[in-house]
Amino acid sequence: MRHHPLHTLNFHFGQAEKEHTKQPNLDFLQSVLAQDLLFRRAGKNVTDRAGYFEALPGIQYEHLETQVIEIKLPETQTAAVVTCLVTAKGSNAKGPFEGVFKNIRFWRAAPHSEHGWELYAWYNEDLL
Repeated sequence: MRHHPLHTLNFHFGQAEKEHTKQPNLDFLQSVLAQDLLFRRAGKNVTDRAGYFEALPGIQYEHLETQVIEIKLPETQTAAVVTCLVTAKGSNAKGPFEGVFKNIRFWRAAPHSEHGWELYAWYNEDLL
């Protein structure tokens, strides 16, 4: 599934998150995150789309790399589960962080979106 649009979309998602201070990247993130996003952070707290964007300016990355491990789609192709490994180093409101994180991202088809998909649920787990 390396050539599936979701493979590319998840890779770009990581790049946009790393360089979120650039307006085109912020615009990209706003265009792929569903209005009803539910996000479980690696620290185990749960937030929504507004909470994600509220915290984003306080996060700085020295390194962020996304590796798509698996893409699972039902026969209808209207939803997908994408599993990624994210290696990250940076700082946030709590201080410096570094680790490898398992991201399970739940996408749904979004014909209204320029990307054709939107991220509506995201589970992030620290593997170290």
